[in-house]
Amino acid sequence: MNKLKIRDILIFISLEILFLFLITIVFFEKNVEINSRYLGTVSLIWYIYSLTIVLIITRRRNLLSSWFKRENFLKDFLWSLKVFPILFISLLILGLLFPVNDSNYVGVNIKNLDNSQKILFVVVAIFLGPITEELIFRGMVYNFLKNFMRVEVSIIITSLIFALFHSLETFPVILMLSILMNYFYEIRSNLLVPITLHSLNNTIALLSLFTLGGV
Repeated sequence: MNKLKIRDILIFISLEILFLFLITIVFFEKNVEINSRYLGTVSLIWYIYSLTIVLIITRRRNLLSSWFKRENFLKDFLWSLKVFPILFISLLILGLLFPVNDSNYVGVNIKNLDNSQKILFVVVAIFLGPITEELIFRGMVYNFLKNFMRVEVSIIITSLIFALFHSLETFPVILMLSILMNYFYEIRSNLLVPITLHSLNNTIALLSLFTLGGV
């Protein structure tokens, strides 16, 4: 079976750093606060850029067919819906134990966005974000690490990286989210499972922001 090479990971990281460097220059030159005004646009650009890179790399290695089990799409989708309450309750308990108090948290920043930016942010959070992040973290990172270490260790390392990629204020919750998504992915061997769970989780988070949070 085709596998990712270390150079694939290095190429991906290099291109991500290049994008971060370029986008930072553009916005700093315009003296614009990314989080407060253009969060939706920047998120959309970054996820499209990252998804494009991942698809190019995975196509070259012919990996998508092994990451997605097309013959089990409906079955695994329904299975994801069945196990989602386990994930949701676990995250809810952790959220109560580790509440978010940071005034700079993304939920607060969303309130400052205009309607067009909010729409873009919702599209990214529910659709583009989960697909891209799961291809990167469960697809590339986790499957790459499994080539060199035990599944349990690969899950922990992948989840730590995933959690650090998000807000530090939500680190415990995101860490648990990633561990559970990795575990369910390992059971079904279909990236559709963590993508579905990720999307459902983000959907509920956004609904709480737009209703209870007054966004």
